[in-house]
This record gives sequence, structure tokens and C-alpha cells, in this order.
Amino acid sequence: AAGAPLSPEVHVAATSALAPTRHAIEVRLSAEDPARDFAPTPGRIGAWVMPSGPGIRVDSAVEAGERIPPDYDPMIAKIMSVGADRQAAISTMVAGLKEVVVTGVQTTLPFHHAVMAHASFLAAELSTDWVIDHWDGPAARDELIDHARAAAAGAVTRASADAPSGPAGTTSLHKDDPGAGTIWRDAGRRAAVDRWPR
Repeated sequence: AAGAPLSPEVHVAATSALAPTRHAIEVRLSAEDPARDFAPTPGRIGAWVMPSGPGIRVDSAVEAGERIPPDYDPMIAKIMSVGADRQAAISTMVAGLKEVVVTGVQTTLPFHHAVMAHASFLAAELSTDWVIDHWDGPAARDELIDHARAAAAGAVTRASADAPSGPAGTTSLHKDDPGAGTIWRDAGRRAAVDRWPR
């Protein structure tokens, strides 16, 4: 304020900021394998579907077909939810994460699903050591495989069912890419869902 007194408007804004009225949560979706100590998983993105709707915001510069290089931070999207309170924000985030489809690279999506369902997270028992204390990637892997397979298969099936039919034997996942959803490519996508190590 350069030594000048603050205006009444600033005082009102500062006072209202002391009593927050909503809650927000942010998930940083990365091209990393949570079952392998979050090792980077560079590669080319296949399908790319982000959530939308009331209470959801996505910040990302990535799209289908883009290559995720090994040279930089592997974060590919920030997904944010907002609600009247923490529980509402969590519920909105859970619904939003169910809409996410990313193929071609392993992402941290299964980890985020697990966090949102964890009892200590839901009870707001949090610390900077939360991941170390509550996450064991290899041990959690088997539980998450079924969830990831079901979510990805359901999303691919929904996308295929909603897409207009293309030439005989094809179904397009993207209107502007007639070859994007051939039955051969769809079968390959379904097979690629199981990217977890055995």
C-alpha cells in the first residue's frame, strides 16, 4: 500500500476471507506408476478424456496423441473439485475421477482413487508423511488392478457406444478421426489396460 491506509473495500475482503465458505481439493494426475514408487512412465497418450461439470475444473495442456517425454515433470493434468464442505468436495472429486480415461501411459489415477476412498483421508487425519504411512504400491497393486480394469473397460465401452458408426467394422471414438476406433484398435486398447507388473 506504499504507506497509505488500506481502503474499506480491502478490509471487507480480508475479513470475509477469514471465514471460508467452501472447500476445494486438487489432484495432480501424472504419468507415473504408483505401483513402482511413482516411477515416470513416458510414452504417447492414446485416449484422453477429462471430467467436466459443476464443481470440476481441469488445467492441462495435453491431448490425445501427445508424447510424454522422460525429460520433464510427468504431471499431465490438475483436476480440481469444489463443494460446500470437504465431504462435498471429495464426493465431487470421486465422481470426476470416474470420468477420467487415459490410455497409452500408466498414470497415478489408481492412486488417487485409493486416496479418496481411504478411511484416514476421509477422516482428515493427514500429515506430510501420509503417502509414506498409508501407501504401499506393490501391496496395493492387486486391489487396484480390478478397479482400473473395470473403470477403463467401462469408459471405453461407453465411448464406443456413444460414438457414431464409421465405415464397416469400425466405430470412431473421435468424430474428427475416422480410424481412431477400429475394432482392432479398440481390442488393443482393452488389452493395454493391464499395465500393472505381475
